[in-house]
Amino acid sequence: MTSTATLAIHVPVLTIIGRNDFTTCGPNPQGGNFDCASGAVVAMQEEPFYSRDARIHGCIVPGSGHDMSLAINHELQVADAAAWSAAFVGQRRSENRDDFGDRRDFDASERGLPWNDGLPWNCGGAPAEK
Repeated sequence: MTSTATLAIHVPVLTIIGRNDFTTCGPNPQGGNFDCASGAVVAMQEEPFYSRDARIHGCIVPGSGHDMSLAINHELQVADAAAWSAAFVGQRRSENRDDFGDRRDFDASERGLPWNDGLPWNCGGAPAEK
C-alpha cells in the first residue's frame, strides 16, 4: 500500500473478509502475507494504516470467498455489520425483528459478546493502545 489516506480516518472502522478470499488472504505480490485466521488478526494487520482514533475491528466469514453475499452463511456478514453498527454507531433494533425481517430463527451468533466490544464470535479488534 502506497497511500496514507486512511491515516486521516478518525472514526471506528470495520473490515469483513471471507476466510477463503484468495484476492486478500495469503501471499501478495509485494512479498507480504495477509493472515485471515481471525477477525482480531485482520484488525491488527490493518491497524498501522489508520489513525489512533480509529477503532479497527475485523470479522472473518468462515467458508466464504471474496463474494460473501453468495456464501451459504452470508447472513453472518449481515449480523456482523449490524452488531458493529449497534456497538459503534449507536443503532439499535428490537429483540424480535430487524430491518431485514423476522430473525427469531437465526442461530444467535450475531449476539454481541461482552468481552469482544459487543461483537459476534467471528470478530475481533486491535489492541486499544498504540
